[in-house]
Amino acid sequence: MGYSLFMLDDSNIDTLTVAADNRAVLGIPNHKLSLNLGYKLDNGASLNLTAILVGGRYACVSDPEKWLCGEPQKLDVETDLTVFYRQEHKNWHYGIGIANLLDTDVRYAQPYRGGGAPIPGLGRRLMVNAGYRF
Repeated sequence: MGYSLFMLDDSNIDTLTVAADNRAVLGIPNHKLSLNLGYKLDNGASLNLTAILVGGRYACVSDPEKWLCGEPQKLDVETDLTVFYRQEHKNWHYGIGIANLLDTDVRYAQPYRGGGAPIPGLGRRLMVNAGYRF
């Protein structure tokens, strides 16, 4: 389990600061919580759960007429939950899982005053893998 706290004390970089919150910076959340749980089911099988909670952060929204940031807006809190099952047999390992299990609307915010809105992330997806250890 991990927790990250980011707050500005003082900044003179006007292009990164947010007028609505003097302790915030564009694109960087003030709070982030991550959790990684692994459970060994039997001799060769395991289940893993990863949860990431990203606090609301400020981002520029596109202004197509001026190509400027305008007033940054605060994005919603994001939760990314992944469940993965892995099976080992001799030198082989197989896995299947679901990423972004809750189908959260993930956004990648630019940490500067650009003309682009946050880039959309991937939605819910199935993951399958196989590998061989030499």
